[in-house]
Amino acid sequence: MFEVKNCKNLEDIRKSIDVLDDKIVQLLAKRSLYVKEAATFKKSLQEIKDANRVKEILESKNELAVKYGVASTLIQNMYKVMLKHFIKEEQEEFKKQKKNTKTVNIAIIGDYNEKITAHTCIAKALSLAHNKTHIEVDFLWINSRRVNIKHLKKFDAIWCAPSSPYKSMQGVLNAINFARTNNVPFLGTCAGYQYTAIEFARNELDYANAQHQEVNKETSMPLFALLHSITEEKEADVFLSNNSLLKKIYKEEHIKEEFEGKYVLNSKYAHIFDDSAMKLVAIDKNKDVKALEIKENRFFIATAFQPERSALKNKSHCLIERFIISAYEYKHS
Repeated sequence: MFEVKNCKNLEDIRKSIDVLDDKIVQLLAKRSLYVKEAATFKKSLQEIKDANRVKEILESKNELAVKYGVASTLIQNMYKVMLKHFIKEEQEEFKKQKKNTKTVNIAIIGDYNEKITAHTCIAKALSLAHNKTHIEVDFLWINSRRVNIKHLKKFDAIWCAPSSPYKSMQGVLNAINFARTNNVPFLGTCAGYQYTAIEFARNELDYANAQHQEVNKETSMPLFALLHSITEEKEADVFLSNNSLLKKIYKEEHIKEEFEGKYVLNSKYAHIFDDSAMKLVAIDKNKDVKALEIKENRFFIATAFQPERSALKNKSHCLIERFIISAYEYKHS
């Protein structure tokens, strides 16, 4: 199978082996470069230490040992040592790269459902924002029944996602309250906006009966009520308040955004937010409130519209970009 040089003595054999060893070490050095390059494509340290991949490599090299007539125990033992080394080397490279990369961790509160358009848009919307912010986002969906304040403390921002009623209204309200009272960057969209208003009304303005009509049709205080004319998904004009953070982010007073919902802030109760820290900062042509914010917080904005839907057009959204930047600033504050 292989031809070897016709050696006259032991010295000739050793020289030939030295030549082979030089080539082996060169190949190992080249393999090392590929290993380090692989680290750029991995998303976690756990992904680098892939037991299935190690098993696959060892099996394939055992086949090569049989093919080329080399003792399989030698090849197996050699590759076990090599792989252990290269896994460690790749992990070190991964840590080095991440150290120089801006990252944030965002908790997304909501009951994820792949059939809900807004839910599937969020991941792409965060990814698209990276092109503008150069900040990588690690995010985790947290079911409303599994909200744990101790766990939320590990995140750099909180996003309360659309689609209600939630499996646990209290879990959602607890997450919103945590973000608001601890000055954690917060974004609420669609249903997240509605429950943000309810949380504030209950816990800050002492309207304990503030409720969502979707949850309790007989409530004595339907802070959010059914629209008079029920519509499906739509794009609508939104007008932003002059001194709002929202207007500063958009750099416009008149915007167009996409909606999907049947409930609005009941105009009968809009006055309860007067003179409070929570400001109603956007309306549509029917004077229905479409956004609120707490300007005193580093970033606390909730919108009836869904900026994440910009991902459907493959566009990054300025509001989501600012949310991510605020998360990074909070992380390093």
